[in-house]
Amino acid sequence: MKRRGKRRGVTDIVAGLLILISVLVIVIGVYNYKQQQKILAEQGVEIHIVARQWVFEPDEIVVRKGQKVTLILTSADVTHGFMLDAFNINVIVHPGEIVKITFV
Repeated sequence: MKRRGKRRGVTDIVAGLLILISVLVIVIGVYNYKQQQKILAEQGVEIHIVARQWVFEPDEIVVRKGQKVTLILTSADVTHGFMLDAFNINVIVHPGEIVKITFV
């Protein structure tokens, strides 16, 4: 039977420790990322949208999935409709009126 030397045993221990440390770093990183996403979702974001004939300003918004979003709608000129089918939102905004819509 062949006997393993001391050097080989130390190398195996170091390799095992490096793997363990790598796994711990990944697990901690994933946990921190999920916590940050949770905080962002709870805090949410407010977006002001002004409706004018034929245009909404801003004309495009991007938010994170799962984030709480509050849209603050106003009309600069005439009565406008605002609809987001995916969130079952359909509102009317009259001039001088402020409409707040919150969804996730």
